[in-house]
Parts: sequence; C-alpha cells; structure tokens
Amino acid sequence: MLGEQWPSSMWRADIRECPQYGLISGFVDPWLFEQGDASTYPFPDFSIDKFMMFLKQVRETRGYDISFQAPCSILTPMYLDIMMKDKGYRKFVNAKCKFVVEKINLEAQMHGEHYVYCKVVKAVEACPARSSLLTFTVREVSSNVLKTVQAFVFFQSYKQMTLKEWRFHPESPGSASDEVEDPESSEEEDCDSEEEDG
Repeated sequence: MLGEQWPSSMWRADIRECPQYGLISGFVDPWLFEQGDASTYPFPDFSIDKFMMFLKQVRETRGYDISFQAPCSILTPMYLDIMMKDKGYRKFVNAKCKFVVEKINLEAQMHGEHYVYCKVVKAVEACPARSSLLTFTVREVSSNVLKTVQAFVFFQSYKQMTLKEWRFHPESPGSASDEVEDPESSEEEDCDSEEEDG
C-alpha cells in the first residue's frame, strides 16, 4: 500500500528539515514569553492564548491545520465555503490538487494503485511566497477507499508548479467511499478545462 513506507511521502522527524520551514521558521523555536517572561509578548492587541494555539497548530502540523492567521505569519487559512464560489480560485486550487494526484500516481502505479481527486478539504495559502499547503481527498480506484492527502505546492502559474512534499494524513487511514460520480466531471471539469489566461 502507498503510504508511510515510501520515503518520498514521509514527514521528516525534524521540523527544521521540512520543505516549508521557511514559512514557519519564526514559530518553531520557543518564544521568550513562553518561557515565563510574559512582558516580552509582542502582540498586545492579539490574545496571547490564541497566539499560543497558533504556535501549537504550526508545530504539530507544520502549518497544514492552522485555523486562523496570526501576527507576523504569511500563512492564511482560506474560507473555502466562500472562496470555492469564486470560479478563478476554485479553478486554481483544483488544478494544484490534481497536479499533486498526478505525482502520487507516478509512485502508485508500481504498487498497482491509482488515485482520483475528489475534493479539497482545506487550503492554507502563503501568497507572497507562492506556496499552498493543501488538504484534500482522493479515491483509490480498485479498492474504492477514500483517503486524505496533505501536500505542499510551490506555484508560479497553472503550468509551473512544484510538489515539495506530500503524505496521507496520519489520522485518516482510509474508508470506503460512497462516491460514484467521477470528480473530474460536470462544472468542475468545465472550469478546469478553460485555457489559462495570460
């Protein structure tokens, strides 16, 4: 089975070695206020408890599962229920997820597996750095098992993307999928098949 036994899909133990370390480097090591000197907390207008929650989310998930933007961070969780109504954003985020699935399938084929993209679950964007931390679901065709993928994609355009890392979410071992409709069809396909502007 595709998964953690594949070196290319494993998270390294040391967070300082992860590809997106540059996006989270300022939040990995303990801050002075965390060590007992509350007077050094630099954001008086931002709840210290909320900032501590942000630090915990970054350190435990490398930024993939953060739930809000904190001061000094360029990582921005997107409100997907709103953003996915925007045709341009929906097209781009789906393109990035499908790009990742193509790369996964290059590895999966030697194991007799093939995955199709289902839907995006969460997107954390670092727009100035042209980086996306994506969480989305895929379906393994032969077993009909649904899995959750997390991937770091660097992008310059629709046609210039680089997959920095990916994994199956460790807390999502997979479950039988009830989906029968091909996710490449209908409106999503029409949206994704448009020619890139510019």
